[in-house]
Amino acid sequence: MIVSHYYFQCQRRIWLINRHAGAVAKEMVADLGDWLRRRLKKGIEEQGSAAQEGLDQCELGAVELRKQWSDQRSAQLSIRVRTSL
Repeated sequence: MIVSHYYFQCQRRIWLINRHAGAVAKEMVADLGDWLRRRLKKGIEEQGSAAQEGLDQCELGAVELRKQWSDQRSAQLSIRVRTSL
């Protein structure tokens, strides 16, 4: 009798913990979208400000910078192709 009572109490505790964990998880998932939105907005604004500051200090024009970026991407892709062979 005592063993079955103990087993029932353990099962009940596990059930309660699972229910509580489920409720907490649902609440966290609901808040996750807001949290991600805030983090991304803050990160994007900071990166955008830093990038604009760098562009303002740069002496090259937009056309030259785009060409250099294109050349850099081509070089990186060719390196990836060679290393994967």
